[in-house]
Amino acid sequence: MNQTDSLSLTQTTLTPPPQGESGGEWIWGKPYWDDWTWEKPYWQEAALSPLNDYGMAGDPVPYTVSGDSLVTLMLLVCFVMAVVSAASTRGFLSRQLKLLFRPHAVDTDISETSGEVRFQLFLIFVWCLLMAIVANHYVGYYQGTTLVIDSELLALGIFFAVFVGYQLIYWSAYALVDHVFFTPQQNSQWLKIQLFLNASMGVTLFPAVMIMAYFNLSFEKVVYYYGFVFIFTKTIAFYKSWNIFFRQNGIYLQNFLYFCALEIIPLLSLGAGLMVLIDHLKLNY
Repeated sequence: MNQTDSLSLTQTTLTPPPQGESGGEWIWGKPYWDDWTWEKPYWQEAALSPLNDYGMAGDPVPYTVSGDSLVTLMLLVCFVMAVVSAASTRGFLSRQLKLLFRPHAVDTDISETSGEVRFQLFLIFVWCLLMAIVANHYVGYYQGTTLVIDSELLALGIFFAVFVGYQLIYWSAYALVDHVFFTPQQNSQWLKIQLFLNASMGVTLFPAVMIMAYFNLSFEKVVYYYGFVFIFTKTIAFYKSWNIFFRQNGIYLQNFLYFCALEIIPLLSLGAGLMVLIDHLKLNY
C-alpha cells in the first residue's frame, strides 16, 4: 500500500444518514472517530475494574497434605515422639514378638510399664490420625467428591473423631465381653496381645501414608498394602484368641463367633458409617 492510499484511509468520512434518522449534528470533513465515543473493549474493562462480571473464576488449587503446614507438623511430631518412645522402651518389642509367635508363651509374670502402655496408646492415636488422612484423600481424589465443609482441617477432624469413636466402642465391647466370660488372667494376657497388635497397625500404616502424601504413591497401592497388613494382623489375633480362650476345650466355632462379633461386625459398621457420613457431607449440585 502506497502513501496516497494510506492517507486516503485516514481521511475517510461518514456519509450523512438519511433524513429523519440522524440522532445528532454531523460535522463534515472529519474522521468518524473524532465525533464518536467508543466503548473500551470488555477485556480492558475487566482488567481495570476490580469487580466485574466478565469471565469466570479459575479452578482453585486442590488441597494436598504436603501443602498443609499444620498436618505436616503433626505428622513430624508424631514421628519424633514415636522414635523417642521406641528408644525408651528397649526390650519391649522382642518380648511382644515372643508372645505372638511362640505357641504357648505366657507373660503373666512380667507386667508392662506405664511408659510402654502410653507408647502403645499413642500409636493407636497415630493410627486414627493416619486413617483420617486416608479417608479424606479417598473423598477428595479417588471419589472426586466435594464436601460442603470449606475447611479441609475440619473434614480431617471429623474423620479423626469417627476413628477415635470406633476405637472407644471397640475396646469397650471387648472389655465387657471378656469380663463376663473369661478369667482375669486370660483377659490380662489377651489385652497385652490386642494392644500390641493395634499399635503395630499404626506403625505399619505410617510409612505408606507418608509416601502417598509426599511422593504421590497411588491410593490403590496403599489400600493393597494396608489390606495385607490388616489381614495378617487379624489372622494373628484370631490364632491368639483361640490359644488363650478356647484351646483347652478344643472349640473352634465359639472362637469364630467371638472373633466375628467383636472384630468383623464393628469393622463393617465403621465402613457403613463412613459411607453415610460422606454421603451427608457431599456437595450435591
